[in-house]
Amino acid sequence: MAPPSKDAILEDMKSLGQSLDHKLQDFTALKAEANATLTKLRASLTKIVGNNEDIIKDRIHEIQKRPKLEKPTPIPPPLKTPLAVFNQFFQAPYGFQWPYTSGDSGVANASANEQNGSISVSVAASNQHGTAAAAVGFQFQAPRNMLIYITPLITYNFNWLDLANFINASNAGNFLIQVQVFEPDGRTQLPGHTFTYPLWNDDAGWLDEHSNSGTNVTLTVSPSMSVSEGGWYIFWFEFDTMCATGFSTFSNSSIEATLDYCVLYSPN
Repeated sequence: MAPPSKDAILEDMKSLGQSLDHKLQDFTALKAEANATLTKLRASLTKIVGNNEDIIKDRIHEIQKRPKLEKPTPIPPPLKTPLAVFNQFFQAPYGFQWPYTSGDSGVANASANEQNGSISVSVAASNQHGTAAAAVGFQFQAPRNMLIYITPLITYNFNWLDLANFINASNAGNFLIQVQVFEPDGRTQLPGHTFTYPLWNDDAGWLDEHSNSGTNVTLTVSPSMSVSEGGWYIFWFEFDTMCATGFSTFSNSSIEATLDYCVLYSPN
């Protein structure tokens, strides 16, 4: 049977873009709600202690008790599994690439290169919001029914910064493995799979500054899923980041990554 067409595969990725739009809307709305609460809190404290900014800041910090996020959320180590009975190795060129940006104009940038497995996303916002996502992917046809483990090797650099100015500045970064599933005929699409690994989620308030960065970070995960004989599977390896800011605040984030290779293997 023929594999699914590239047009059909990329057309389906539009739904992922729509989900990122909704995610950005929820992220921005949540931060706007936090800013409104902070403004009300500041007004109440001003009535009590006057315009002493040091006292107001200390009181708000005491109420918020918000710790700084110094490190990205650790990625769980790969699962220990029996010796593989089946394995297939994939490396560049991969066959598919997908960049996506959304939000205010000029805020976000994204690129992906299927030829070398590189992925780049960045957002820089001041009184704006935006999201950037990019992925590379490859195609696989299952030779039989089995449980497979998805084991990519990815190296990446990241950098993020939040500068608040009485209004919150926020950003987040994630790594995802998206799997599209097609019947052996290559035309009938079935429900897919999504594996999400948060890298960071920061929220700076009042006059705080939060930041973190890393270079040559190795990301190794090994989620598992069942595949059916003859079925077509498109594996996407995606990074995304988003920023939300208010008046006179600033937030930026960037990820530069490379999918070095991926092994699909089964212990049975």
